[in-house]
Amino acid sequence: MAMLIASIGLIVDRVAIRDAGLHPPAVGQVAFSVAVADGVDVPVYLAGNVDGGCVILFPGQHGLAGGFEGQLAPLMASRGIATFTATYAARPDGPRLTLEQARRFALEVVRQVEQRCGRRYLVIGRSLGSMLAAYATRGHRPAALLLEGASPSLAAALRSAMTPLLGRRLASWMPLERLLTTNYNLQDALGAEPRFPVTIIQGARDVRTPASDLTEPGAVPAWVEIVPVPDADHQGTWRAFMPEYIERIAGAL
Repeated sequence: MAMLIASIGLIVDRVAIRDAGLHPPAVGQVAFSVAVADGVDVPVYLAGNVDGGCVILFPGQHGLAGGFEGQLAPLMASRGIATFTATYAARPDGPRLTLEQARRFALEVVRQVEQRCGRRYLVIGRSLGSMLAAYATRGHRPAALLLEGASPSLAAALRSAMTPLLGRRLASWMPLERLLTTNYNLQDALGAEPRFPVTIIQGARDVRTPASDLTEPGAVPAWVEIVPVPDADHQGTWRAFMPEYIERIAGAL
């Protein structure tokens, strides 16, 4: 049991949202900030003109401007579409954000973007940001929701992270669903009935968030579209899928 608790603590610490491990994007200007705790304001960056429609991007935990986050905004701007990048990073020397603070932050981001863009907006979430993006749409109706490198639940994400340390069999025995205070999951975030199109883009060779987790019974609502990307791992899925990313966003808006 001591080993179990220690392992869970180690992995939860790895996925906790630490400000020091995050890097604000180098694209756009600060559009607004969201207060997530006393003295902690998280900036949201805007690139482009909102008149042509908007994209809200929740990047991965370690998203860098040089990757997908940095390339999406210029490509969207060339189509006349604005991009709001929600980094959920505060100050490098500030306190880390809890997952619950990040969830509340995501909800507020969507509310504020709706005030600027109306209902002509689309939400994208990558990796850890995919769960935030899913919860951010509760009570809202974006044009579409695109998730990439998603886990069906926090427990599934932790189990996948534990597997290299403990082995598949031992990790599968971990009763994480019962041990977690809140097991954030896509079923809860998205609901039983479709309110807007939801697509999950998953690399076929992704071992951090395996595509097989999404096909387990009850993992995600049956109406969600799952698009496998051949020969792509967790970090490379967006590169292989980028042309279709752009067309799907433009088509939805």
